[in-house]
Parts: sequence; C-alpha cells; structure tokens
Amino acid sequence: MHKKNWQLGLAILLMAACTAEPDATALSDTTTTTRVHASTTLAEDGVPAALAGAPEACPLTAPGRNAFTPASEAPDDPPDVYDEVWYGTPALWTMIDPEGEINSKRWLSGDKTFWWSENYSPGDPGVITVTAQHLNGSALTVEASKPAGSGFNPFMLAPTHESVTVVVVVLPESGCWELTADYKGAVISYVVWVDNN
Repeated sequence: MHKKNWQLGLAILLMAACTAEPDATALSDTTTTTRVHASTTLAEDGVPAALAGAPEACPLTAPGRNAFTPASEAPDDPPDVYDEVWYGTPALWTMIDPEGEINSKRWLSGDKTFWWSENYSPGDPGVITVTAQHLNGSALTVEASKPAGSGFNPFMLAPTHESVTVVVVVLPESGCWELTADYKGAVISYVVWVDNN
C-alpha cells in the first residue's frame, strides 16, 4: 500500500510539473548575503569536483550517494526517476544530483526546486525564500519566495499533502550559481553549473 501511495503522489507531481506556471522572480543587483556554504567533493588533487565544461573555479556541490537521510516518514532516497539524493538537514532539505551535475537549459527558463522541513506546521507555515547568486561574471542575484506547504507531497512524507513547497527559480544566464534557501532560520546552500549549450 505504501508503495502505491508514493507512486500515485509521483504521478500527480509529474502532471503538476507539466502544467504549473512559474513563480514571479525579483531581480536585483545586491550582492551582500550571509550564506552557509555547502560541502563539496574534492578530487584526488584537492580541487572541488567539477562538471565537464564547468570551470574549476565553480565548486559544485557533490554530496555523493549518502548525503542525508530525512525523517523516518520519508523514503531513504527520492524516487529513482530523479536520480538525485536528499540534501540538507532535518530543518530544511531538498533533492540534488549526487555528483553536482546540473547543467540543463531548464534553469534558464525556470526550474522547480522542492523543499521539505520537519518544522513545517499548517498553523504557522512561514515562507521559503530561495536566493541564487551568480558566482562568475555578473553580480546578479535572483530571489523567489513562496509560502511553505504551497505544494503537494509526492512522497507521502506526512499525513497532509502540504508538507512540500515547490519554488520555481529562473536563472537568466549560464555560469556558476549558488542557491541558498531559508526557512524559519534554517539555511542550506548548494552550487550548480548552468550551461546554455
């Protein structure tokens, strides 16, 4: 029965992903933001793992396969269709590629990011803010916010469907980007390479 629940949830998630409108984003040129930097995987020479085509100066977040295990209600790993791992803390987590390999054009037109928290409460949902800072080239900053619990729960992580928040982030140019999410003081960051080729 549990397997059918998450499969049904996944089917609903995929249908919504095909029909949902992107959130409005606000662009600014501010560059001062306090960040908690994500850990990166180092190659044998001590250089951060880098995506082919990404410069060595882009410290991609590559947590590997054993990054984080969320609460007992959640599956150990996201569904295989994503080929991603959980990343974060019990206070705030998301799904990312285990090798840091995110180089799709989808970021240039808007990509959904999914966020969960053990601190989510329907009576006090709060707001999740995702900020993206361009690390090479321009000092562009992109910010998107959404009330927590405004999505549905594709993995049946809790009795209600409001425990996941979907935030659409549009990164308007290629390059190295650090995404930072903040929810009720819980902050996590990760670095991606966006390639428009």
